[in-house]
Amino acid sequence: MKCPKCGINLLEHVDVCPFCKTHIPKEAEKAEPQEKQSSASVSKPSQNTGRYSAIDPSRDSYDFDLQYTLTFRDSGEIKQAIADMDAGISYDQNKKKISTEHKTSSEPRYTLEEMQAAALRAQERREHRKNGKHTKRRISHFEKRNSDALRAAKPIKKRPGDEDRPTHNKSRKGLFIGAGVLAFVVAIIVGLVNVFAYFAHKTPEYPTVYTKGNELYSYYNGKEAMLSSNFVTIEYETQNTDNDAQADKTSSSKSSSSSKKKTEFKDPKDAQKTKITKKDLIKISEDGSVVYFLENVNLNSKSGDLVSYINGKKKSKTVIAQNVYYDFIVSKTGSSVLYLKNADENGAHGELCLWNLEGKTDKKVDTDITSGNFKLSQDNLCAIYIKNFNPIVHTGDLFYASFAEGAGDPKRLDEKVAYVFGTASKGKIYFYAKNYDTKTGTYDLYVQSESEGPKAIAEKAFSSPLISEKHESAYVYSNYNNNFQTLNYVDMTNGGNIKLADQVTEIIKVRNDEGAVVFSTAYDTDKADYYFVSAKSPNPQKVATAVNVTALSQDSGMKAFSASDDFSTIAYIGGYDADTKKGALYTMSIINDYSGSEKRISDDAYSCNVSSDGAVIRFASGYNAETNTVNIVSYSNSNTLKLAENVGMGAFTFDKTGNYAIYASDFNTESSDGVSRAKVNTVNKKAKIKSLDENVSAYGLKTDGTVILKKVDNGNAALYKTKIKGGTPKVFAEGVTDVLSY
Repeated sequence: MKCPKCGINLLEHVDVCPFCKTHIPKEAEKAEPQEKQSSASVSKPSQNTGRYSAIDPSRDSYDFDLQYTLTFRDSGEIKQAIADMDAGISYDQNKKKISTEHKTSSEPRYTLEEMQAAALRAQERREHRKNGKHTKRRISHFEKRNSDALRAAKPIKKRPGDEDRPTHNKSRKGLFIGAGVLAFVVAIIVGLVNVFAYFAHKTPEYPTVYTKGNELYSYYNGKEAMLSSNFVTIEYETQNTDNDAQADKTSSSKSSSSSKKKTEFKDPKDAQKTKITKKDLIKISEDGSVVYFLENVNLNSKSGDLVSYINGKKKSKTVIAQNVYYDFIVSKTGSSVLYLKNADENGAHGELCLWNLEGKTDKKVDTDITSGNFKLSQDNLCAIYIKNFNPIVHTGDLFYASFAEGAGDPKRLDEKVAYVFGTASKGKIYFYAKNYDTKTGTYDLYVQSESEGPKAIAEKAFSSPLISEKHESAYVYSNYNNNFQTLNYVDMTNGGNIKLADQVTEIIKVRNDEGAVVFSTAYDTDKADYYFVSAKSPNPQKVATAVNVTALSQDSGMKAFSASDDFSTIAYIGGYDADTKKGALYTMSIINDYSGSEKRISDDAYSCNVSSDGAVIRFASGYNAETNTVNIVSYSNSNTLKLAENVGMGAFTFDKTGNYAIYASDFNTESSDGVSRAKVNTVNKKAKIKSLDENVSAYGLKTDGTVILKKVDNGNAALYKTKIKGGTPKVFAEGVTDVLSY
């Protein structure tokens, strides 16, 4: 069939000519031979091959193309779209028309090979679109070469006025391309610089501090440094311990009335220790950059010479002061330390001083200060402390000292103060206790700032407030009665005081944004329920039931509650039996400060752990009393997987990411030197186990994924390091006696 106007060949059922847009009369269809129509009606319908209708002009193939077009185009465009396809007009991915060169009726429109190639391309496009793909057709090297040759041979069409147009456009285009390439190269260079800067300023690792005899050492960034050659000068006097024990026996035999005496109340807010260990003599900044420690220590008086050492920096050891009490405070960055010197063995009547690391300056703050009665502000620019403390009535005078340049003498803020709790995040608001009851341990919580005087914000509190490090706020207690108290959220920016819950025992965990907490409500049955509450929506929601708090206090390896950093996932063990070391493990999710329904994932759990992102829950299960071992199991995406078997009780550690766990197995407790040894392994979340080392007596996991192994041979201990994912351990210290910090 031909167009009556332009004479080009047309397919059947075409109503409009694709070039001249002439309407095709219906008579053209009726003019076809009768034999062809009858033969088409008698023959079998051809299969729908999806090929282009110019190659297969059967009705079936036409219907396929029409149906396909109906799927992706508006109904008003159907007839014109089919005509366009027949004329060789296609649509690119942006639906823009690309016209082909017009051929007159005297020239053949397309050869058979061209139409076959067009049909194949159309079939590919239809299949890709049907499958939801829009990938470009792959062109062979031969086809690309021919198309490039045809494109090069085709003359360039010039528009009128091109001769007068400037010739520098191409160079300008080249300039733009060059600028684009230059910007891309600069972006790569900047990215590399940022990457190198990240690794250059990244803290290599947290230091490992240990002793070799009486020498103190630090291992940091691949290097060992001796911190002190005389760590402890005077050990504890053992004869005093023997005399005390004999005196206790004598007094108990002389009188039975001593057993009837009422136990003296000991307030947990008093953190004074009667006996200190070597670990109490060192303090490391949170970023691991600076170590502060005491040397030439007299363990009986709990004092020695205060020393600072910058890790990884040779000759940075500085002796700050002598006769310093062990209870000193180090800032987070290690830039300053607040300490007490020349105090008695109880830490009383000392001289409070501040050391600045950068300027290496020592400043005397005040005198007649008692240990535990001073705090460094969160911004490190001031301190609050109690002076003239009377231990009988447990009160003294509250003072404030500024460390800013040009600051004056310390300022007296209040009297009859029992405790100082610290400052708000910006250091301008001070929290302290007044009206202290020595029999019950209750107090009234006061705050004071530079612009406002003393103000009570809570009455009859027992536990210490939890002061935020990110916001000007705090979680405070009040109304202590029968071991319960009320929990409030205080916003210091607007003076808001929101009641969150009653019958609170203590805060168990704080969310990473400090906007919500989990608290416990403990009963006389030694069981406790845990609740979640947000500062924005004070509606406590139970997230754990019947947690065995007695077992928690008696077994350090048993962890009955765990939560992700953002509280999105919570796991707990309820109904725990301390004899069988078994309880039911539950999990639940908290979304938008609302807790969902709990799900029971195991009837046999000893200890549980939730990864920091909440994606993985790991727990110990299957306690074997004969071998004193458990199994380690993971739960993720509603799937339970056993990671390891025959794991030593209390000898397993979970990393924060949820990817690895370290555990000890194959214990040897019958060695001739009396040292227990075991095989230390690592297992990933896919239950792939690797052995880190054998004959290990202790191990520790660092936050950067480094594992420290301690091995003892003939009384001599050595420290090795490896990675949590496995690798050959490398020794870095020998002759080690005690490891004080991993």
